[in-house]
Amino acid sequence: ARSLREGTLWVLGALALLLVLALVSFHKDDPSFWNTGDGGSVHNWIGPVGAWLAGFFFSLFGRPAYLFPVMLAYAGWLVHKEQPLPDARSRINTILRAAGFGVTLLTSCGLANLHWDGTALPSSAGGVVGEFVGGHSEAALRFLGATLLLLALWFSGVALFLGVSWFDVMDKLGAWVLTAINWAQTKIEQRRELASGQQRKQA
Repeated sequence: ARSLREGTLWVLGALALLLVLALVSFHKDDPSFWNTGDGGSVHNWIGPVGAWLAGFFFSLFGRPAYLFPVMLAYAGWLVHKEQPLPDARSRINTILRAAGFGVTLLTSCGLANLHWDGTALPSSAGGVVGEFVGGHSEAALRFLGATLLLLALWFSGVALFLGVSWFDVMDKLGAWVLTAINWAQTKIEQRRELASGQQRKQA
């Protein structure tokens, strides 16, 4: 069972890397899901399959398509980390994480459609999904209301997907900031004492 989980980790990690490379090397002239191409050579680093995948994900989801490699890599890590025989609680956690990813993806597409420029993409910055979510949200709540609602849902979706608490994140960030401030103050005091000692020595 451990070997199976480790193999799943490597396979999902490789798929995530391939998808990242396909998305990064997206070219609008490649034949893909939405375009027949210009008849020339394929520019995508992963070849025709990569060009088709990049066109498909960018057409539907826009820039938030980069969430899918993250999801694949994170799913591989969870499979490798968890026990081989999932109980009812593990299945509920899986369902909640999947729902969190869905909410994160939908709200990311909507926010991208509202705030980003997608001229270099097949559809828009948020893809077809972003046009639907962002367009309907803006029509119902105006730009500010749609942004606030989608941001709140985005934070909730990320918390479900990653299983993190934003309050814990804020506490840790605050502790790191205070530690950095104390370290900087200590260094400043040490330099002042060193400079004062050198002045006394010269005197």
